[in-house]
Amino acid sequence: KVFDAAKINNNPIMHSQAGTERWYPKGSLVIGMLRYVMGDDNFRRAIKYYLEKNANQVVETYDLLKAIRESTGLSMDWFFEQWIYRGGEPEFLISNKISKDSISIFVDQKQIIDNVRPVYKMPVDIHIYYKDGTYDSTRVWIKDTNNCFSIKLNQGKEFNFFVFDANQNILKKTEYKISTELLLNQAQYAINLIDRYEAIKALKLESIETKRNIYHKIFEKENFHLIKSEIINQLINDKQSLNIIQKALESDCGQLRLNTISTLEQIPSELKKSTEKLLKDKYYNIIELSLDKLFKSFPQKADSYLEITENLMGWRGKNIRITWLKNSYLNKNNIKYIKELMDYTSESYDFETRINSLKVLNELKIETEEFNKNLIKAFTYWNFKLRDAAKEIINSKMSNEKFVKFMENIVAGDLLKEQEKIKVKNLLNSKK
Repeated sequence: KVFDAAKINNNPIMHSQAGTERWYPKGSLVIGMLRYVMGDDNFRRAIKYYLEKNANQVVETYDLLKAIRESTGLSMDWFFEQWIYRGGEPEFLISNKISKDSISIFVDQKQIIDNVRPVYKMPVDIHIYYKDGTYDSTRVWIKDTNNCFSIKLNQGKEFNFFVFDANQNILKKTEYKISTELLLNQAQYAINLIDRYEAIKALKLESIETKRNIYHKIFEKENFHLIKSEIINQLINDKQSLNIIQKALESDCGQLRLNTISTLEQIPSELKKSTEKLLKDKYYNIIELSLDKLFKSFPQKADSYLEITENLMGWRGKNIRITWLKNSYLNKNNIKYIKELMDYTSESYDFETRINSLKVLNELKIETEEFNKNLIKAFTYWNFKLRDAAKEIINSKMSNEKFVKFMENIVAGDLLKEQEKIKVKNLLNSKK
């Protein structure tokens, strides 16, 4: 989410329009980095002092900076400047050169350097792993656009691989210009789970033939769903990996089952039975996805799938019921399913049910006066999630002159309150 927000702008956390992606996810990561840089003892001392000194008072960012200085003697102005008062995140290119007795690790900062995004200064832990499973840890400081760190190797041991930013403490984008062998070794043998996951992500564009066998071994060995899911994601279209995809669909881990069925676009016949079992899963979102994808992959069995799920509503937003209605309409072309979907778009239902039904009706290309009215009412609603979903649908229909005319008539009529009319007028004007 942090990097998605960066695609739109580089507002710093302190900015009034930084957005929830920065105030919360990035904010928590920055606090974690502050603890990493200060060390546990100093961080705990500073937070305790800050809370006690400012109890029941209104505070601002500077009060935390001041508390750190007063309680620990550390000056963290540089940290606050680059992570809180300025925006963006670092982008590192990592490469290396190995000699007989040392390894040189090159760290280049590739982000655009400007008034918002600085040249980042951060400590970073580098782990040098050996074939016997042991490792040496070295902390270095990134300070420049181009950095080179030369680290002596233990001459009594055989080098295996290195990990940059061990335990992944720094919020960053990383590109690796190192050998596939080093990354595969890291994926298998790094001590920290997150370092193994980092290596697997870095191998995403590597050919399947190069990584398939090792990925299969890792999948069998690992327990954490995130690593298994990333492996499935990279091997999802590999016919020679159907056995582990099947294991993922039949896993005891709900998150792994969900991630796998989410990744599958078309259900191969070899996975049909495993996917059909998910129609009775205990997680509603897994049932929803399984129903939708089985319906598309095996239309000849549509009646059976719809019968199994006919009486299920699902969780938030009636997710299963709305998916069932969509597929039932596609299967039977009966208007009664559209009528029920249309009812769910009204103000009688919660915002998530309205969002789901509006999206499905738009997907089905339903054009009725009732749908358009409920769509516009959704756009003027106070809940931003419903408003934004409705706005996206409206924008997709703005090339339709008949729909635009309908919106203009709505503004001129008495369906909307004055403030709601202003919102619709502004949207219409923005598209002229």
